[in-house]
Formats: sequence, C-alpha cells, structure tokens
Amino acid sequence: MLAATTLTASTTTPAASAAVVATGTAPNPHVLRQKIAHNRALAVHRGIWLGILLRHGHAERHTSSPVTLAALLHKWKHRRIAYGRALHRRAGVYAALICIHRGEGAWSAYSPAGPYFGGLQMNRGFELAYGSDFVRRFGDAQHWKPGLQVAVGYRAVRHVGYSPWPATRLACGV
Repeated sequence: MLAATTLTASTTTPAASAAVVATGTAPNPHVLRQKIAHNRALAVHRGIWLGILLRHGHAERHTSSPVTLAALLHKWKHRRIAYGRALHRRAGVYAALICIHRGEGAWSAYSPAGPYFGGLQMNRGFELAYGSDFVRRFGDAQHWKPGLQVAVGYRAVRHVGYSPWPATRLACGV
C-alpha cells in the first residue's frame, strides 16, 4: 500500500491517480501498455475515417510509472470513444458515400477523362477545395487511405450535397 501511496503523490491527472488508489496496488504496467496500444490503434483508425491524422509516439514504451500509464490509457480511451461517437453521427452520409464509391472506382483508381482520382473520382479542384491538407501531404486522392477519401467526401457533402456525383448518387438513392 505504501508503494501505491508514494506513486500517487506525483499524479498527473485525477483519473490516473484514481486508477492506482482504487485498486490499492499499482496496475500491471504490461497490461496497461497493451490497453494503451489497443485504444490508440482504434483511435488512430477512427481518426483517419474522420479526416484526422494523429501524430503519436509510443510514450508508454518509455515509462514504467503506473500513474503515467494510466493517464495515457485515459487519453487514448477518451479519443477512441469520442471518435466512435463522431463516426456514428456520420453513418448515414458515410453509407451513401460508400455506395457512391462502388459506382465510381477503386480507392486507388485514376481516370484520365477528368482526370479523376481515388474511390470517389475526385478532380483536382475537388481535392483542393475539400482535402487540400491531404493533397499537400500525400498527393492526389488515389494515394490516400480510403477513410481519408470518405472524410473528404463528407466535407463536400456538407457544403454542396451529393451533386459532385450526379449519376451514382441517383443509383444510390441520395
């Protein structure tokens, strides 16, 4: 018990100290690291589908402090849950965009007719208007992860509706 009390004296967050104090002993650092990695992976994946590119290290690898590990777990768990809720709110639009994608092309598609790029067949103006941050980082949409393409499609739908896809939107009922 004394070890847990000593560790909680240098708490970084109330949630982190509560995790140590509630158990009476410090949680197993190995288990905390696994939970952090799991929550971080889900948060990063969900973030991509929201158009959020998270910069993350693996800070849990460089600490053995249960308080610091509990704080990191809290941070990634919070992000995972928040991003999941945001994706749930976008589910209807995302379903329509996935349907549109099926009628447009592969995620890595290139069509010289426009030219059009990616699974939603975005032209350069579309990419720059709704995904300029990704154009600067990755180039044309054919090089973006599918989640980023859908997130950019979502940005467009919020501004102009489904008009960029006149034929496939009708086939998808939107």
